[in-house]
Amino acid sequence: MGKVIVFVTMSLWDEVHRGRHHYANILCKNHTVIWINRNIEKAETQVKKGIEYIKNGLYVLHVGKSLIPKRIDEHININNYFRLNLLRSELKRLKIKKPDIIWCYDYKGISFINAYKKKAITIYFCNDWFGEWTSRYGKWAYPFYEKKTASLSNYVITISDKLFYRFKPFNRNTYIVYHGLWLPDITPVYKKNNSPEFIGYVGTLNETLDLEFIEKIVYETKYTVLLAGPVVEMSELKKIKLARLIENKNVDYLGDLTKEHADIVRSKIDILLLPYQKSVVRDYGFPIKFFEYIGTGKPIVATDFMEWPSEYIDKINIYNDFDCIEEYLFAVYRKWSETEFSSSIDLSKKSTWSCRIKLISEIIDVQL
Repeated sequence: MGKVIVFVTMSLWDEVHRGRHHYANILCKNHTVIWINRNIEKAETQVKKGIEYIKNGLYVLHVGKSLIPKRIDEHININNYFRLNLLRSELKRLKIKKPDIIWCYDYKGISFINAYKKKAITIYFCNDWFGEWTSRYGKWAYPFYEKKTASLSNYVITISDKLFYRFKPFNRNTYIVYHGLWLPDITPVYKKNNSPEFIGYVGTLNETLDLEFIEKIVYETKYTVLLAGPVVEMSELKKIKLARLIENKNVDYLGDLTKEHADIVRSKIDILLLPYQKSVVRDYGFPIKFFEYIGTGKPIVATDFMEWPSEYIDKINIYNDFDCIEEYLFAVYRKWSETEFSSSIDLSKKSTWSCRIKLISEIIDVQL
């Protein structure tokens, strides 16, 4: 069944709010995909070990708990050797001689790259600068390992311009492949009222969310703010602030949504928000929400958290702390036109996950 593709990840398969899952979900339709989970941390209770069949050609390899504490392994990178040995034994059990592609998201995935660099195509796929931003156990370890992983791989694929320039000196086969989208189940329709009613954000609520910006809309405008998505990787203090904000009568928090429900909510919002704080993660990454938003054709307002590529800047309205937020949002909505709507829809059709897979196929010269 097609190629054998191994995803070396830093997450669990059931952590579904990750861009990397989209590639695995598409590729498993025509290929055998083995998703290697991260190690289970000490505080986590659900521990599995061994391979599990999920669907189509997709398998998840559970690797159990970390054998070396994270604070130590950040420097010596031993846990990945145990993950590699477990992969080898499961490949043998599945009667797979070798993988065709090692698709590595793990910045410390050196052992996997070294083991298969002469037997398979190796890709280091970098979504963000998350490891260096969050590491408490020695910031030297992250760039050391990542540079080595990048230089040893056949290809480096990044999702932003800044990441591209970060890795290009270490691997000349470095490319940009922006995030993609699943087209909405609801066919977008251009419909414009005299004034916006709903301003909203549909996405993960985490530490990089700019709550002050959202509060400004809540307290200084007449509009209703819709928020939807899971609360993850957020400090306790910020969770308290978010809880207080949600209690406001002008805020409607809809919780975590299925894709179908999220499509419905986005279709009802008049102006979609990208309300993020400046951070290393946001500055070097690229918001997957942008592509989901353009699939609606609606106007998008963002805080000034990153430099936008020239091909996307005209789809974004950047708020720079103007005096009256209500007037600003009204002006954005007023200038939104059917031409802008159609342009966003056209761009979304060229930016699907399937289109991204086709681009990666051209980069590595392999039919995926």
